[in-house]
Amino acid sequence: MQEASISLDDGLVLNGVRVLVVEDDG
Repeated sequence: MQEASISLDDGLVLNGVRVLVVEDDG
């Protein structure tokens, strides 16, 4: 059982790794 939540506002959760997608980077 794998629960994954994808939120474009917060970020993406891939393979248990939380990748934040922000345009404030750099």
